[in-house]
Amino acid sequence: MPVRVLPTRGVMASFAVDSYHRFQYVDVQDIFWGNKTGRLLTQWQQCQIREVTPTRVRVRYLKWPRYWDEWIDLRVDADRIKCV
Repeated sequence: MPVRVLPTRGVMASFAVDSYHRFQYVDVQDIFWGNKTGRLLTQWQQCQIREVTPTRVRVRYLKWPRYWDEWIDLRVDADRIKCV
């Protein structure tokens, strides 16, 4: 399975992994390179949490194939996830 490499913010964000659980629906800020612009873009997407560890969650983007599943490190990118 290909690894999706994303830039990190480099700042420790506060997080509470206890607030997430498997199969919970959340909004996640997707970060991707625009095909036409060549710039880094962001867009909020609907996701479902598939796995939870003490510091990370794996999300499945609902409108995209499993290929695009992503592990989000809550120590760095907690601000990319919002509970629905």
